[in-house]
Amino acid sequence: QTAGEQSAECLVNTKEYLKAADEFKKLYKTEAYEKKRAFYLVRIGETTLLAGRNADAYVIFNKVNSEYEKTEHSSRCYFNMGDYEQSKTLNYELAMAYYDSSYIARAISEYGQKSRDRRNALRRLVSMREKNDEIRESKDSIPDMKSFFKNEFMIAELFLLKLSEADSAVARLTNVIENSDDTASVMRAAYARAFIYDEFLHDPDTAEEMYKEIIEKYPNTDYAKQAQVNLGMNVTMKTREDEARDRYMAAESLWTIEDRKSVV
Repeated sequence: QTAGEQSAECLVNTKEYLKAADEFKKLYKTEAYEKKRAFYLVRIGETTLLAGRNADAYVIFNKVNSEYEKTEHSSRCYFNMGDYEQSKTLNYELAMAYYDSSYIARAISEYGQKSRDRRNALRRLVSMREKNDEIRESKDSIPDMKSFFKNEFMIAELFLLKLSEADSAVARLTNVIENSDDTASVMRAAYARAFIYDEFLHDPDTAEEMYKEIIEKYPNTDYAKQAQVNLGMNVTMKTREDEARDRYMAAESLWTIEDRKSVV
């Protein structure tokens, strides 16, 4: 049984999803493994979904939801359905409904808790998107772009930290970089985007290019200093505060020397 499970998971790791689903089906049909049939059914659904056959996967998930309702397995299936609607179809209302079902199925489970967090994050996301749509469509001669880009940052953070969508977060930050005329916002967005490529998308080459661009465009800023740190470089950038501190320390040393002379 253990060998069969590991064999199936190895196929998942090599992205042979339909073959993995077949391996889980064999386990599911084995009478001796009856106690784990619900789990195997979930994995059949998940691997089928990874293979791009979402309609078939939904049939399997709903079988779990009806046969094993109010269990962690059902909560997990509803979470998978919510995640698919959120990230693939962008149907946030339907995604929230599935997340609610996941939470109701087994609130104390891992997937129930994750679903509650996702649902709350999506609600905030939808609210902020509506606010930004109102700003875009405003008939005011000078729209409140400061609030617009502030919302864009918050949306990017939700995508990254609450909804596990790093690519969507990058898209929002790129919008700030390309359209904001506020240098502070652009610097912040540029650094955040580079950091996402570095830590979340695991693309060090792209991150390095972006860090170097920050160092070149915004020297003597905290963002440039941190970019040097992240690249493993000696920190040569100094902010105004650093320069002021250096001047103060130099002056303080002179005062110390004068004090010693007066004592002598």
